[in-house]
Amino acid sequence: MSQRSPTTLRDRFLRLGLLIAVVKLVAVVTLVWTSIRLSEATGRMLDARECVVVTNRARGHLSRVRRNMLAYRLTDDTTYLKEAHSFEEALTREPIAAACSDTPQFVALIADLPRLLDDYFVAEEDAMTLDPGESRSEAEAEVRRKFQAAGTALAELDFLSNERNAAASAEADEVQQALQDVGTVVGIGSIVLVASLLIVLRRDLVLPMSRLTAGIREMRRSGQIGGKLGLGLQAELGEIERAVDELSQLVAEQRAAQYRFIAAVAHDLRNPLQSIRAYSSFVRDGKALPSEAVLRKGFAIIDKQTQRLSRQLEDLLDAARIQAGALQINKDDVDLSALVEEVRGLHEVVSDKHRIEVLVPESLHVYGDSTRLGQVLTNLVTNAVKYSPAGGNIRIALTRNGDEARIAITDEGIGIDREQLKRLFEPFYRLATTKDIPGVGLGLATSRWIVEAHGGHIEVESEVGRGTTFTVCLPIARTEQPAEDVRPQDEHGSHSTSDPPPH
Repeated sequence: MSQRSPTTLRDRFLRLGLLIAVVKLVAVVTLVWTSIRLSEATGRMLDARECVVVTNRARGHLSRVRRNMLAYRLTDDTTYLKEAHSFEEALTREPIAAACSDTPQFVALIADLPRLLDDYFVAEEDAMTLDPGESRSEAEAEVRRKFQAAGTALAELDFLSNERNAAASAEADEVQQALQDVGTVVGIGSIVLVASLLIVLRRDLVLPMSRLTAGIREMRRSGQIGGKLGLGLQAELGEIERAVDELSQLVAEQRAAQYRFIAAVAHDLRNPLQSIRAYSSFVRDGKALPSEAVLRKGFAIIDKQTQRLSRQLEDLLDAARIQAGALQINKDDVDLSALVEEVRGLHEVVSDKHRIEVLVPESLHVYGDSTRLGQVLTNLVTNAVKYSPAGGNIRIALTRNGDEARIAITDEGIGIDREQLKRLFEPFYRLATTKDIPGVGLGLATSRWIVEAHGGHIEVESEVGRGTTFTVCLPIARTEQPAEDVRPQDEHGSHSTSDPPPH
């Protein structure tokens, strides 16, 4: 079974955020829906209440018409008649149809109501203007019947409107309660979600970050560089913990490399200084001078050791300039063919056990710093001599490959294994099998930095016991560039403070 990868903090907070968003969305939709329902129920309740008010007012008008008409017929007082007519006009102006016509049952009642009221009003008029021989009791009976019919219609309309008003009020109360419940649930849910988010933040981020910070401070306080925090953090913080452990290990390795470098420099300086001191003792006060031949030999050795010390110090100065960005590259037209021949001439007398072969075209030019490129070739050829102690052929081949000039320097020396090739260009790194060969491990680092400052690169191929080939690749394009900061750059283009070196 495949092991599931641990959930990252990003995934956890993304899921929690999505959950909060979904809950909020559901809450908003629910609140909007219940608000719409409440608005609709409130509208129906207001409509029903308006119908109740209008119907009650119409019933009052009808009763007043009836009462005043009776009073007029009994007293013949025209004041009662005028009031009856005013109430009749008010009754006919009541907006019963507008207020109560939103259901089929109401529409049927309202459609019949004007006829019933007209019948009643006509009956009242007829009762006031009886022809001779007509029975007043029959007219009054007709008025009562018409009045009851109109009153019954208004009463039924009033009853139905009150029922509808009660139902709408109950519905509005129910929806309002539901809205309050939803608001309560949303409020409590929001509090729970925010509390959960704070708990997750504290558990998965704040506390682990505090532990990580405390661990780093303790590592710095105790000076245990190279150790591990051992916190066992997970997800992104686990990556940070591992990065801190790797950085601690790197610092420890760099510190160890500094100590090795100091020891190597001290060792390489001690031997030349001992030779210089030994041979300079020939001319100390109080001692007889040796023969001229002995003096010449001694001063020749002193001169050789002085040159060796100068080269080592120059390598150290170049490394310091490169790290400080102060190594200048002064570019001009460079004839690589002539430069290779010049380097061959400098090394032909170095060893009688080596034979240097040169394969160059008549002329191949690049745009660069001839002094620095000569330094690169000198470093590589010197290494070829040093790391092939048994002697053999050293071949320098200059070729052109498209827009690139390639200088391959091949020896028949001890070679380099694959694991050591990975660190070959690190500053102050030296092969484990070459501790007796002088050097501090800066030649290849400096060479690579110079070549990269020219827009090129160095390739290396090697086989243990069969020799090594270093190939310097330089662009042939003749585009003038200003003096450059030749500190090595990482893949992002930023300057690195710790980069490649020697063989």
